[in-house]
This record gives sequence, structure tokens and C-alpha cells, in this order.
Amino acid sequence: MNNFIALILVINLLAIFINKGISIILTTLIIVLFVKMIKDRKYLNTLVVLLTFIIAIYNYKISIPYFYYGFENLNKATNMEYAKTVIGFIIMALTFSNKKFVENIYVNIKKFKTLVFIEVSIAQFVILYMLILGKGWLNLWGLNDFVGRYATPHPYGYSLIIMAIVIEWLIIEFKNKSLMILYVIPLCTSFLTGARTPLIGMLLIFFAIRYLKEEVKFKKVIDMKKRLILVVTTFGLLATSPFIFAFVLKSNIMKKFIETQASGNISNSRFEFWGNLLNAFNNQFGTNEKLFGHGINYTMIINNATIRSPIWGHSDFIDILISYGVIMLIIFVIVYMMYFYRLRTLGASKSMSLLLFTAFVFLSTTNGTVNYSLFTTSICYLSIYCKSVSDNINNNVAQ
Repeated sequence: MNNFIALILVINLLAIFINKGISIILTTLIIVLFVKMIKDRKYLNTLVVLLTFIIAIYNYKISIPYFYYGFENLNKATNMEYAKTVIGFIIMALTFSNKKFVENIYVNIKKFKTLVFIEVSIAQFVILYMLILGKGWLNLWGLNDFVGRYATPHPYGYSLIIMAIVIEWLIIEFKNKSLMILYVIPLCTSFLTGARTPLIGMLLIFFAIRYLKEEVKFKKVIDMKKRLILVVTTFGLLATSPFIFAFVLKSNIMKKFIETQASGNISNSRFEFWGNLLNAFNNQFGTNEKLFGHGINYTMIINNATIRSPIWGHSDFIDILISYGVIMLIIFVIVYMMYFYRLRTLGASKSMSLLLFTAFVFLSTTNGTVNYSLFTTSICYLSIYCKSVSDNINNNVAQ
């Protein structure tokens, strides 16, 4: 079963990169992980997942009348998908924070590293092809944003974060730093999306996985070769800095930052509708609704009534509070924190796990993570990466 899970994760990467079949692969992975959980007699974890499932189904049924509002993103398909991703995140956080489980998956997924490299290479070729031909662009927010094979900027930005995690894993597994060239396309195109939240999350996660993995429990001796590489790299960055700064300053991200700051609305009204959502929860919800939820995506109905825009809450914590209630939010927060705390047992340094936690909390708070099906599995790849770091360090010490 471990080999099958590893294979699903490899196939899932291709699905994310080409934006095809993500939902069905995610469903398969969730079912297999839950069966594995039961088979391994993880009774407490199983009870948590079952409680999550019951609350999710309960709130899906409550949300059925909301479909008649006719909002584009409030329907059977989107609500079922959101219920699935919340359940899936809980299952994945519980399983991929278990050291023994991750070790078994890591051993099996290593067999597919060449295939993963091919997937990343093909994905980047497709992105480069689209850029050259002027395809994959979308006029949005008054900007011409690059979205690749996705319909909107944010999902594409989230897919680049997963790509970055996988690239760093490949660098470790192949022991080849020249593979850092694979970072060029995801880092550069993330500035072209116009989506600020995924970009900031990407930069934080990139810094954590690229530079904080070297923080180990023994003193490292920096030899002359490494010093020379450091000097050459520094001069290289200084020499190209004018071009880098010119690219960043003219990117869609900077244009959006400048425009929203000039308008005095750098949060894109988030603080306004977050306040409205919390006010509705405090003053309009009954005890039962506060505890067990008001129905999936009820945030859209509140936002339509208050700011005349049927959008979701743009925050995992507020969305879950409104849609699923306090009990589900408590489960989500506990499992969320436990996952990042346990990353240290998988091989992440204290500073790495802290920065990764900060990055994910930022994403969850300011836009959301579990409401994007493709990004739910990011924690699976993060755990595998951390185990790879630990395995690499142990091998170096042994040598």
C-alpha cells in the first residue's frame, strides 16, 4: 500500500502541473490514506477524521438551499469539493506527520525520482512554450496576468509552491545543485501572476527549504571550495542585480502592490469583510450554528449581503468558523499546529519548521489553502522533503 500511495503522489504532481484530474486523484489519495489509517489501528486519528466527516456532511446538507441563490461558486460541485479538501487536509496532516509512515512513503517515492524530474521538466517546458507564444495570460485586476494552464492566478501560484518543494527534493536526491536552474521559471513567473499571497508564501517557503535545511546539530567546516562558490555567487548576484530589480519593479506583483497602496486598500477589502463575517457570527448565529456551522460557503451569502460580492472568506480560519463551526475550527487548528511541530521529528530544523509554519499560516489567514484542491497535498510533499533532508544529513555524518 505504501508503494501505491507514493505512486498516487507522483501522478498527482503531473495532475497539478497540467491542471487535469486533480479532484479524482485527491479523492483516491484521501480514501487510500483513510484505509491505511484504519489498517494501522490509529484509532484516535480515525475518530478525529470521522468527526470531521460528520460535521462536513452535516454542513453540506445545510448548504443545499444556498444553491438557489445562483452564485457562480456556490453549488453542489464546489461545496462537495470544499468538504473533501477539509477532510483530506485533516487526514494528510495526521498521516504525514507520523515519522514511521513518512519513512515508508519516502523509501517508495525515491524509486520514482527520475519520473518526478521528467514531470517537472515537462511542466516547465509547457510554461516556457506558453510564455513564448503569448498564451496563458488573463486580463484581471487591470493587469495582464500569467496563469499558465489555470483559469485564475492564485491556483497557478499555489502550483508553483509545490513545484519549488519538489525541486528542492530533487536537488537532494540527485545530489546535484545544478538542478537549481529549475527554480528560474517558477520564481520568475510567480511575479507575473499578480497574485500577491502565493508569491509571499512562495518566497518564505523557498527561503526555508533552500537555506535553513543546512542548520544541523553539528558544526560544519566551510572549506575553501565552498568559500569560493559563495564568493562567485555573491559577485554573480551583484552583477545581475540591476536586471533582477528591473524585472521585479516592472512585474505585475509590484504594480498591484503600488496600486492597492495608492488607493489605501492594500488588503483588497479583506479587513472589511472579515469584520462583517465575524460580526455575523457573533450577533446572528445561534448556539448550534456557532458550534456546528451554518453550512458550507455561507460566507458568500454574508459577503453578498454586506459588500455586494458573493466571495468566500479568503481565510481558512474564518471560512471554517462560518461554514463548519467552532468544533471543526478547533480540530483544524490543533491538527494544523501538530503537523508543523512534528516536522522537526522528520528532519526539519527548528528555524525551518518555524518559518514554514509562518508561511502556511500567512497563506491560510490571508487567502486560504484548504479551499484549493491542488494545494491540499502540499503538506505531503513537505513531509517527504523533510525526511529527505534528514536522510541526507545522516548519510553525510556516516561518511
